[in-house]
Amino acid sequence: MDVEEILKRPFLGNEEELVVALHEPYWDAEKKRGSKSIFADPRKSASRLSVYPIEKIIDIFINQISGGRVRIEAYGVISVEKIKEVGGSGETVIDFEATENPVPQNAAHAEIIAFDNNRAALRRRVATGVSRKLSEALEVTVL
Repeated sequence: MDVEEILKRPFLGNEEELVVALHEPYWDAEKKRGSKSIFADPRKSASRLSVYPIEKIIDIFINQISGGRVRIEAYGVISVEKIKEVGGSGETVIDFEATENPVPQNAAHAEIIAFDNNRAALRRRVATGVSRKLSEALEVTVL
């Protein structure tokens, strides 16, 4: 998908809270938190708490991620505002947005997008330090 298509989607407000599934390889069992690589890709799937309650989101995660073959260890909640704050706080500023991206199996589906070049492109990767800060900012609940 190209940037023009992503930019056509509705952006989420800063007050929105997003839920991300924590599972291998994005789960650090020893530290009981998301790994530093969870936000490394420029497009990260999440679900919106404003659309579904957490119980339904967890059910979707359990049944839909890799066809239900992946054990969901935990989930993390983070606000769009916090994502943007972390993106703007580093040596290299990362322009994050969260967009609506409903899919047939999950009307609450959203994507966290890391833009580059004044939103002309997606970043190739999110710096490890930024990804780690986002992971640490998650409010984690172990299942």
